[in-house]
Order: sequence, then C-alpha cells, then structure tokens
Amino acid sequence: MGILLIGKMTKTLIKKIVQAIQAKFELLSFVQGDVTKALDVAVSDIEDNIQYVISLKKKCFWFITNNIKDYRYYANINTLNSKQIRTIKR
Repeated sequence: MGILLIGKMTKTLIKKIVQAIQAKFELLSFVQGDVTKALDVAVSDIEDNIQYVISLKKKCFWFITNNIKDYRYYANINTLNSKQIRTIKR
C-alpha cells in the first residue's frame, strides 16, 4: 500500500495505515520486567531503552523510526525510516 500524506491525516487514514502495518509486521508487547531491565540500560531515553530491551528479547534487530539518530547508541539494532520501509522483504 503506497501512501502519500498531504495535509492533516484523518482517523480513517490513520486506521488504514495501522492495519497495513499490522498485516506486515508483528507488534511486540512487554511486561514489567522489561521496563526494569530498560532502567539499567546506559542510554538516557527510557522509552527507547524499553523498545531496545523488548527487541533483544524477541530477537528483533530492525526498528522502523523517523528518529534514526536516537538508536545509534544501541548495539545490534538496524534502523529504517518510514520512506525506507518498502525495502523490507517478508
């Protein structure tokens, strides 16, 4: 599904985008122990640390983010931005 975003996104469009992501990717959940481990990671952004801990647990080494620079401190993590996502083959 190719999407060109112009102007404000509607709830309907956001819903279609999320459904397309769900069809192609596994969304990962987490538990309290993951948050506890994330607090011990040396990087200061706790939200990113939680994502990092979960990714290691699930052996997921790719992040799709528009903030690629935020993940340069994490070992074993590759990043793609939203424009690069089409390069992933399933």
